[in-house]
Amino acid sequence: MERGAAAWFRLQDAMQGVTWTGDQVSESRRAAAMEIREASQRAMTRLTEAEMSPQDRAWLAFGLEQLAEEVQREPASVNDHIAVAIHNRHTVRMAEELVRQLPARS
Repeated sequence: MERGAAAWFRLQDAMQGVTWTGDQVSESRRAAAMEIREASQRAMTRLTEAEMSPQDRAWLAFGLEQLAEEVQREPASVNDHIAVAIHNRHTVRMAEELVRQLPARS
């Protein structure tokens, strides 16, 4: 579980400095959530290949599913909607990059 938690927190840290502009993305919340779920499935496949423990994979999968659910919530404004869509695209890229960087379990 330690590696899964570390991976999740590294992903969160990497997203802290992201700057969003309104014209970068215009997707629906549902499509954004589906994109996160698809990226999560790809990530879980790679984590299996990297021999990450089942507990670690479950921890990271839980975090990605939480993001997908968050994306589907009703945003307060159009700007929030745009920020959520951009956040999703960045999260997908960061999750995939993070999984590529994970060393095989020793």
